[in-house]
Amino acid sequence: MTSKKKSERSIRLFLVDTNLFIASIKNPKKETTSLKLLLELINDTTIVLIGNEFLIMEMEKYAQVFETERGKEVLQKLIDKTEVMEVNEKFLRICKSYFPEDEL
Repeated sequence: MTSKKKSERSIRLFLVDTNLFIASIKNPKKETTSLKLLLELINDTTIVLIGNEFLIMEMEKYAQVFETERGKEVLQKLIDKTEVMEVNEKFLRICKSYFPEDEL
């Protein structure tokens, strides 16, 4: 998805999936392709990362599971770069049965 900012520069929007995050941090001694891709998405100024509070909570959970410095650093960079989008209440009601009770 692309959009235009005031400067008329093309901006690309991406949602980073938890699978990419996990693949990037699970083996801290390897420079994986997943890590390279994620860092490219984070560092590219023409890319805007989007997400929601539930995605960030899930990534925080996995950063704790793997407990690596890389995981903490990458998570913080993701949080700093991500534009958090509000989830419409209607969609929360529809999806509620798929979430653990302690996560809503």
